[in-house]
Amino acid sequence: MRRAGRPHDLTRRPSTEPDVLLILMNVLGGVALILFGIRFLRKGLDRLVGRRLAGWVQRATRTRPKAFGAGLGVSTLICSSTSIFLLSLQMVRDRHASPRNLFAFVIGADVGLTALVLLGSLHIDAYAVAPIALGVLAFQFMRNDLARGVGQVVLSLGFILLGIHTIRDGAALIQPQGDLAALISIAERYPVLLAGVGAALSIAMQSSTASILLVVGLSANGSLGLTAAVPAIVGANVGTGLTMLMLGWRTAVTRQLALCNLTAKLLTAVVVLVALPFWSGLLTRLPLAVEQQAALGHTGFNVLLATLVLPFAGLIYTAVARLAPEPPAEETEGFAPRHLDETPPPNMTVGLAHAMREVLHVSEITRAMMADFWTGLKYGDTEALARVAELDDRVDQLDRVIKRYLVKLLGESGEDDASGEVIRQMRFLSEYETIGDILDRNLAELALKKTRTQLWFSEETYRDLERLFLMVQENMLIAETAFHTFHTGLAEQLIRHKTHLNHCYRESRDRFLERVQQGDGESLDASAIYLDILANLRQINSGLTHVAYAITGGSEDPAVATHPARVASPEPLGPVGPNPSTSPAPA
Repeated sequence: MRRAGRPHDLTRRPSTEPDVLLILMNVLGGVALILFGIRFLRKGLDRLVGRRLAGWVQRATRTRPKAFGAGLGVSTLICSSTSIFLLSLQMVRDRHASPRNLFAFVIGADVGLTALVLLGSLHIDAYAVAPIALGVLAFQFMRNDLARGVGQVVLSLGFILLGIHTIRDGAALIQPQGDLAALISIAERYPVLLAGVGAALSIAMQSSTASILLVVGLSANGSLGLTAAVPAIVGANVGTGLTMLMLGWRTAVTRQLALCNLTAKLLTAVVVLVALPFWSGLLTRLPLAVEQQAALGHTGFNVLLATLVLPFAGLIYTAVARLAPEPPAEETEGFAPRHLDETPPPNMTVGLAHAMREVLHVSEITRAMMADFWTGLKYGDTEALARVAELDDRVDQLDRVIKRYLVKLLGESGEDDASGEVIRQMRFLSEYETIGDILDRNLAELALKKTRTQLWFSEETYRDLERLFLMVQENMLIAETAFHTFHTGLAEQLIRHKTHLNHCYRESRDRFLERVQQGDGESLDASAIYLDILANLRQINSGLTHVAYAITGGSEDPAVATHPARVASPEPLGPVGPNPSTSPAPA
């Protein structure tokens, strides 16, 4: 007999399909793990190879076949398309490698980036806990930097595999007769739309690897068929080309490289989408699971791209460069060199004089950057800090223009006696270009962080900081004058100033740490910023002293030490400011 109670609702039926929100949470959580793993992997590789990677790539991209192989090798280690693109764009912007060879490097990187996707399709994600456990042991409990770097890389791979496993579990909840499955079956009829979705995912995630691993994970249990997975993968590859174009849009030469990459991807995408039935049928005949077929489709796309494009990489770059030429410096950067033009000088002496005036222009801009940094730090002026970045772009442009001019001048004149002066100007220019980078990428960023987080410096901290800043600022002027006049007295004064500045640096640091220890100083975040600013100011002054060593003969360059333009000075000049130059600094 039925118990009395709430009447039975005949219209309700038990749902056999899991909550759509639960499925989305699993998928998005897996994507987040993959993105974090890729970012963590990049930092681990930075710990292992650091700045040596850029130098190695520069040496390995001297020919087009070597550049392709270098891209293939580097991308299998750095599983981040964004990192590869940023490295390529920076090298082509700084003229460290031929743009045509870097185009081959990017093509090779596209092929190498498929390695992680292939790895993720082999069902080894079930063992993700093993690399996570090993990585934590090495990264957390080791003190050696090499061991910690290896542990971070292994831990990152574990996070990526765990992300694939989470996506696979989320996709397994999709029922064959459910609403999501119906939407996916409808989307399979519109491959161009699926390609657009794949491109949008790649741009949003800033990583083709993460977006394609998402597609591979969704195809694991058949919820995403191969006819839908292939167009999405094609779109994700095109999305990386659009990402590179956005990253390199700022300057003409980087924009040309990005347009070449995007053109190659679009041409290959058209070929694959037009022949989609043949391409999908070819993959379907492989005796593999669907997710492995999808991963091979991604590899096949990039291998096809390399096969079609690599033999004509030079022609493609030439065509793109003609369609999107590099405008004159006045139109691109809003300014041009003051003292150099295309007119050849009448002789070597006049040409070197023009170059000297332009080098002094660089030092003038660098001193303006120094002043803007201090204004931004002391008064929280973000516009002054933004000007530091703008001026650094000018310094970089002038650095390239002057060095090309000097090399061309030396080659056309054929005078070996002038090589010492050319090297001297180039070294001075390199020191100031490095100082500009320190001001832009380090000091301006630290000042901006202090302003945005509203950190507080005490009056005593500001006094110590200003004291060191004024000493460095004064030394910049002394270095510039010593370089221009080749005055040994100023050079010797600059060397003595270095000793005194190092002493002041240690005093300021120790006083600050005492205040922090006694509880009278700033917060820990402010302490880190203050100590970093001190260290960067000291590094700038160290670069300035290299100018003095070249004049006094303390450098390894005998041509500079015996330069005929040196001014003999038996006694050093008196002090210009707070730096003592008449007596040695205290130990």
